[in-house]
Amino acid sequence: MSFRVSSRLRACLSGMLALAGSLCLSLIVVAHAAAHTTLALDQEEIAWRRAHPVLRVGVFAGDHMPLEAWMGGQPEGLGIDYVRLLASRAGLQVAFHPFTDWEAVASRSARRAPPFDLLLALPIPVATRATSACCGPT
Repeated sequence: MSFRVSSRLRACLSGMLALAGSLCLSLIVVAHAAAHTTLALDQEEIAWRRAHPVLRVGVFAGDHMPLEAWMGGQPEGLGIDYVRLLASRAGLQVAFHPFTDWEAVASRSARRAPPFDLLLALPIPVATRATSACCGPT
């Protein structure tokens, strides 16, 4: 049995492989640079770190793989791995916490402080951006 691959499909696959290769190379370069870079913090950043000994990371409790998911009571995904890598390089401790209600977490209408220090790779709808506590105008 033989399969015929169209030139259009072949070009598409070739482009995808080139993009994947470029992404992998970029990640390697960034990881290498991060491993050999010292981060200088100003006084405000130092004070924030002291006030936040454990970085609270919100993970949407759905399946948003490969970026993030909450499976079997544990966080999973590339975003989780990236946060762990950056935290270890910066000497930070992290605690991952699942959440299910994006509006309750991101809305400025809540009178309380956001429950997390960091949210991962969630898309933010255009209608939500103006009122979002994490990405709206300050």
